[in-house]
Amino acid sequence: MSISCTFIYAQEYSDAYLASKSDDYLGLLFDIKAKDTITAIQIARVTIERSKKKNDFTQIAIGYEQMARVSEIPKALQYLDSVTHYAINSDHIDFPAIGYLYKSYFQYINQDYDASLKNGILGYQSAKKKGNTEQKIAALNIISGINRLWGNFQKSLDTDFLALKLSEQLPITEVSNSNYLNTLKGIGSSYSKLFEPEEALHYYQLGIKKSLAVGDSIMYYDFVSKTAGPLILQQRMRSAKDSLLKGDSYREYFDSNYIYNYHYELAQIYFGQSADDYGVRALEKIDKLYEENNKLFPELPKVYTLLISHSEKQGNKEKQLDYLYKLNNVTKQINTRQAKIKSRTNEEYIIPQLVEDKEDMIDLLENENKSSANKTLLVIGLLIVSLLLMGYYFNRQWVYKKRFQKLIVVNEKKKTIRATTSSKQEISAETIEDILMHLKTFETKKNFTSSSLTLNKVAKSFGTNSTYLSKVINLKKDKNFSQYLNDLRVEYAMEELNDNPKFRKYTIKAIAQESGFKSGESFSKAFYKKYKIYPSYYLKQLMAKES
Repeated sequence: MSISCTFIYAQEYSDAYLASKSDDYLGLLFDIKAKDTITAIQIARVTIERSKKKNDFTQIAIGYEQMARVSEIPKALQYLDSVTHYAINSDHIDFPAIGYLYKSYFQYINQDYDASLKNGILGYQSAKKKGNTEQKIAALNIISGINRLWGNFQKSLDTDFLALKLSEQLPITEVSNSNYLNTLKGIGSSYSKLFEPEEALHYYQLGIKKSLAVGDSIMYYDFVSKTAGPLILQQRMRSAKDSLLKGDSYREYFDSNYIYNYHYELAQIYFGQSADDYGVRALEKIDKLYEENNKLFPELPKVYTLLISHSEKQGNKEKQLDYLYKLNNVTKQINTRQAKIKSRTNEEYIIPQLVEDKEDMIDLLENENKSSANKTLLVIGLLIVSLLLMGYYFNRQWVYKKRFQKLIVVNEKKKTIRATTSSKQEISAETIEDILMHLKTFETKKNFTSSSLTLNKVAKSFGTNSTYLSKVINLKKDKNFSQYLNDLRVEYAMEELNDNPKFRKYTIKAIAQESGFKSGESFSKAFYKKYKIYPSYYLKQLMAKES
């Protein structure tokens, strides 16, 4: 009986029957039967074969897109090449972008991030031409995610906010809700990577509220898990651990990078709680995952640096050498990948960004001045300027070289002018001595920790002018005023971190403010520029050393 039923099910549809049905019917039937791979493939093949006879390229592309959806990744990528080939000139609003976006997704799973980014950008450009906002957001989420994964955090954040702006233009649907939640998650992650935990938590909380409102349990637990990162930055280890463990109950629904992040953040929490043995075990699990999957994780160099330090303390030379080898290997691979991702983004993604901004300006002008000939001319002017800008980015290497040569000539001329006019602008020895004395007092009293300082304000407090002060700092300190302030501030922060136990309990943002910086990001950048290490990492190592 069961054999008979199976036979009937396998013969449920004949090719002739399927060929007699409309395109819409076959599309609907495919969606219904998508989990029945044999039947789904049959429907897709019939769609392709009959559409080729009619030279209906859009339907051919739809058939290949269906084949890709029910195939293993290597075969799916081949079908998606056919999708973009046949749909390149399609009038369908979803094509060819859907082919690029599926390719980008599968390549991301295969860790082919450069190719994934390339197809994400092509998907964005294609969706932009068709005015398909949902596809544009999906593409932007891909572009942002890859850049965030491989260190281009500011570009990722800029992309996230463009996606957020677009998502707010869509009517509320299941798809738009999903896009909105993914965008909020991206913004939170970007802020966390930029050492802005307060901003990260703000957007994660928005995501938690929205996911609860729409009943999306998977996204809710994903957001809960994500809050662990910024909570760690704030040294709120208990709360971070609670969030991480709560979110872990849904780990099977999260992406392939989740398990690496989970163990890495768990290790950070344990180290922050002085439970170093548990922290090391978490890092060892990451090492095991890397050995099993050979999957790169951006934090692997930090993982192996910590494991090297631990094995050195334990006197385990064999492990130390093993971790050193892995550190060298993953660092080379990650550096290469980061450079490629940043290069491709800067070369190819900046152009659609300019087009987006340009068309927003044009739309605004057209809505407000439909009957104005002058405004029309202005719009044309903007289009020309935008095309020139696009040409500029295509040829920027050549332009930069010319600018460099020009700057060299200009600087040489400036040197000549300064030499001939120096007698008129010379500062007296007494004035220099007076300014240096004020600078010494300024440094001793740590007046540089005020975040509202400007060159004019400091000069006025010294009883001199900004030109004289700037020149003395340039001559005597061999740096400009901004560099001078930043160096003083990070040196102060370093001194306080080393000598003041209370200071080590502050968040990065609080340390930045105490040192005179306006944000944690500007502090982190200045600190890294001077010491080649991020303050958060240095602080964690100090805390670990104390325990």
